Amino acid sequence: MDETARRKAVDNSVSEILNKYSDIPMKRSKDQMVEDVLKLVDSGMSL
Repeated sequence: MDETARRKAVDNSVSEILNKYSDIPMKRSKDQMVEDVLKLVDSGMSL
């Protein structure tokens, strides 16, 4: 999977989570959350 596809997949997942929990105020922006997930995946953590 190339970088663009990975980012799009993570972006979609984060969007779903944010929509599901939209009543909870988030301290981080969606873009920050996407970066966090990509860093975790790159560090070898499996989802």
